[in-house]
Amino acid sequence: MDKALTAETIEVLMAACMELPWLDEIRMNMKHVHAVTIIPSDDVSTEEKLMLTFSDETGVPQRISVLMQDITTELGFEQSTTAIVHKGGACYTFHQANGRSLSIPTDDISAETYVRVLFLLKEISLMAQAQFIVNAR
Repeated sequence: MDKALTAETIEVLMAACMELPWLDEIRMNMKHVHAVTIIPSDDVSTEEKLMLTFSDETGVPQRISVLMQDITTELGFEQSTTAIVHKGGACYTFHQANGRSLSIPTDDISAETYVRVLFLLKEISLMAQAQFIVNAR
């Protein structure tokens, strides 16, 4: 078995780590409230993906918390949203604290809810990109 780390194996490991339920607790204990992985616009970065971690001091986590709560409310979840996985295009899977998940689009939600959730996700992405620019200075 080859033990060399390649871009592909690192990608697989990162995807597996994002699904670990205890990871958010570790981030919170480290004062890292949120980690966001985005595909940035070309005018922000030439990198294919960016992962940003926001600490308590930035003020950004509070806004992301509000947006995450808005998503949770829009989707009618009983538990908080702990992770959002982008499946390509406008398809996402939302994971709840109780282990349940919901993939959108689905016939179970209205078009208005779907568009509102996409808008909230876009706001999170724009916030992360703006924070990346601030951190790069």
